[in-house]
Amino acid sequence: MTTLSDVKRIIASEGLTKYRLLDDEQRRPDEVGIRRVDGGFLVFSIDEREASVSERMYADESAAYDDFLKRLRAGARLDARRQERRAQKGATGAGDGTIGLTAGIVAYTGHGAERTPTADAEAVLALVPGSAGETLLTEVRRVVAASDTVEAAWSEAVDDSLYPVFAQRMLLLEPSLDERALHALSWRWGYLRTF
Repeated sequence: MTTLSDVKRIIASEGLTKYRLLDDEQRRPDEVGIRRVDGGFLVFSIDEREASVSERMYADESAAYDDFLKRLRAGARLDARRQERRAQKGATGAGDGTIGLTAGIVAYTGHGAERTPTADAEAVLALVPGSAGETLLTEVRRVVAASDTVEAAWSEAVDDSLYPVFAQRMLLLEPSLDERALHALSWRWGYLRTF
């Protein structure tokens, strides 16, 4: 039988957040709540858009606390997964305001902005100020040098294109590259081998 003191103890020991416990204040986005209502307890979940995802009435206090804790723990797991995804995106420089390897490769090669490939260090340094720009430039140059080691012959072409062959071999060297980076590197690689 779960009691209010059990709930408070579990919240504190597990470091759970984003909850509303037995108060009638306005609901906030991305939280789980429980409150007393006529006839029992209302357990609810609110999503990040402040929309009610689900509500359930309980006459039994213990069952209401059990559901509340279950939802609260599920929300904590979801938050942990979101943070993990943000960290992974940050490591590749996607989405969270950081400039990543893909942007550096595209800027360095001039892909989409120039008629022929470039080796534009200034374009990379302009993306990120200070020592972070130097670090990014070093990483871009390392990946570009790795792309120069890729070998392929026209006899391996797929539908008159060496891109699939290049991309497959490049991913063996640099598994974290995304499609945009691969296209920029392939464009440069193909140009240098043709002209």
